[in-house]
Amino acid sequence: MKPTASQPRRRSGVRTGAAALAAMALVLLAGCTTVAINPNDGSAPNVTIKVQGPNGYQVATSTNYANSSAQEPVNIMCIVEDPQGVKSINLHVSDVTVDAVNCGGAIYSGNYSVNGLPAPISDTLSGASGKVPTKLSGIMQISGILEAQKPLGVTKKCYPANNTHITVRCQGGNWASNAAVATASTTLQVNF
Repeated sequence: MKPTASQPRRRSGVRTGAAALAAMALVLLAGCTTVAINPNDGSAPNVTIKVQGPNGYQVATSTNYANSSAQEPVNIMCIVEDPQGVKSINLHVSDVTVDAVNCGGAIYSGNYSVNGLPAPISDTLSGASGKVPTKLSGIMQISGILEAQKPLGVTKKCYPANNTHITVRCQGGNWASNAAVATASTTLQVNF
């Protein structure tokens, strides 16, 4: 379902060039089921993360990333559902640091940023038409060899060390006026 003039969408996280291809970001209005906005919604949206495997997308709380040229891209799907209407979706790497890096075989402990991660995917519906979808989903792809920040004085390339991880977060919102049930989130641990 395409947004119409009565239901414009705002999108953030503009990507250019290689970053756009690496992120392969997509936010979809899944299905065409729409409902009237309900500010009295008494329950939080259902938020799920799925990772694509050989048998399609499966619910996951963690996944492994070999960080080598042999590593297949990892497709991560965020799904936000609410029978009383979905307002927003946000899929992003919420913890972009690892606690150890491997630089030419030497391991350095600390707090190092991982480079080459996809840009966040975010969409918030305006609700101008009074009708909103009951489901939104977005897909993020982690691909390629991810490098990490170099420790001070190190000249060799650095990569996230084995047994470290980053965290991907999926957040969703509904139209509830009660802040306690207006949002929900879940996370995925990506292990190196």
